[in-house]
Amino acid sequence: MFDRDSLFGIGGTLATFSGSLHEVIGVLAGSLTIIFMSVKLWQEIRNRKK
Repeated sequence: MFDRDSLFGIGGTLATFSGSLHEVIGVLAGSLTIIFMSVKLWQEIRNRKK
């Protein structure tokens, strides 16, 4: 049985072997990380003001 994290790992591993696709996935992963951290920081700042 596969869970979500293992499927992401398999996808990342396959992307490293498929030419320039790993560059696109790297940019997408970096962008998603920045968005995720921005949302978490905004939530933390908003919660401290209350």
